[in-house]
Amino acid sequence: MRARAWLVLLAVSAVLVAVGIFFASQDLGTADQYASVASFFLALVGVAVAIVARFRSRQGAAGSTEAQPDRPEPKGGTVNLAIGNTYLQQGSNNVMNVEHNATPARKKRPRK
Repeated sequence: MRARAWLVLLAVSAVLVAVGIFFASQDLGTADQYASVASFFLALVGVAVAIVARFRSRQGAAGSTEAQPDRPEPKGGTVNLAIGNTYLQQGSNNVMNVEHNATPARKKRPRK
């Protein structure tokens, strides 16, 4: 699997170098026209990938409603976070009691 990833990386690098050489050999107007057409097709590929990913995520969500006996229940403690004045607790069957006393570090002098 690792060799395959290196081969894909090498192929993508070779394509990018070839495209760079191609654009460098063209004049500015022609290169601009080629880049516009290429960006259009790249956008179409991006939309197609997004649609496929959306359908695959829906299939995965539909299949996860069935009971999976081989999968153990997650174990672990509760995660409590306090960032600024916002509190967040994650975990199951937990109770969180928060007492927040916001006293300023120094007293403000009253205006005259």
